[in-house]
Amino acid sequence: MLEKNFEEKLREDVGLPTRDLDPTPEQVAFGREHFSNTYAEFIETFGYGRVRGGRFQFCPIDVFRPLAALIFKADPELSHNDCHIVGYDAFGRDVTVWSQRFNVVHVDLLQYKIRNLSLAPSDLGTMPIPVPVNPVPLNRETRTRSILPSTADIGECWDWQEGKMFDRCVKGLGALEFGEVYGFVPSLGLTGYNTRSRVVENVRRQRALEHFCMIAQLQPFRLVRNFGPREETVREIG
Repeated sequence: MLEKNFEEKLREDVGLPTRDLDPTPEQVAFGREHFSNTYAEFIETFGYGRVRGGRFQFCPIDVFRPLAALIFKADPELSHNDCHIVGYDAFGRDVTVWSQRFNVVHVDLLQYKIRNLSLAPSDLGTMPIPVPVNPVPLNRETRTRSILPSTADIGECWDWQEGKMFDRCVKGLGALEFGEVYGFVPSLGLTGYNTRSRVVENVRRQRALEHFCMIAQLQPFRLVRNFGPREETVREIG
């Protein structure tokens, strides 16, 4: 049975995924043992697929294990042995990872940034933190909801002039199939993120795993956090 808050968010906010690939019994069993019953029930019920019009898709953990190894290397805290990639957005700005020790981790493959609230909590200074009226007990089942894409801008990428690119990529290149992403050629890891190369004309439809594994090797990843209005690097990963 799906945890109730997970199911509510899935059905009322995210929308049900396209069933592009059925999980194997081994994948379901691994998800139940190393993630949660809710995750196992989710992939068993709905399979792996795309949501929000292809802006985000859920992927098999075992298939994307090579990418996890390239991102986390031999990091003492975020080990690729217990960090599992469960989904990614249309450009690779949000690769969603489940850490068995630190819960959800977000990886930005375009800017080589990693965020995790347990290892690098944001410092909001004097800003008040809202207290939930009916707090939900925190455990593996309730935390599973955090893998669902939660913002309206998920899957979006902005060009160097701050123009949105997703719809233009769909119009010019066609909608993404399961297992595909919109990738920059040449990679922003080579040309730089804040350059004029970040334009629709440099985007191609790519196989996600192969493209991600290639760009993950171009620069080291950094654990970052928000510090007031600024962003700061906590440390390098690996």
